[in-house]
Amino acid sequence: MSTYAQECVRSAALIVAGLLIVTVLTGCGSSLQIPGAYTISGKVTGAVNQGVTMTLGGAITATTMTDANGNYTLCDCPKGGLPDGNYVVTPVLAGYTFSPADKAVTLAGANITSLDFTSSVQ
Repeated sequence: MSTYAQECVRSAALIVAGLLIVTVLTGCGSSLQIPGAYTISGKVTGAVNQGVTMTLGGAITATTMTDANGNYTLCDCPKGGLPDGNYVVTPVLAGYTFSPADKAVTLAGANITSLDFTSSVQ
């Protein structure tokens, strides 16, 4: 298993006889969707929303941090997204608790959005 940060982009190129023919950019921030590769996203609200570490457990592991608005997106960026399967998302930040403490989800042919958590001071 590998761990990747969310802010990444993967590039691939087709080279024929030493000439660059096509360059394709894919990844979490890309508007291109790779078939069979999905993301899990949501928001942290409450006492704190920025800087919360979001961890992904399952066949693929990943981490990212929430932005200034509490938004996050988890993916296996080097491959363009997460494969179908079962995952657990857990928010972590010292001094805070989260409700729920974690969430189990199943990716099955589509992105998961609105996987939200609420934070409170410990």
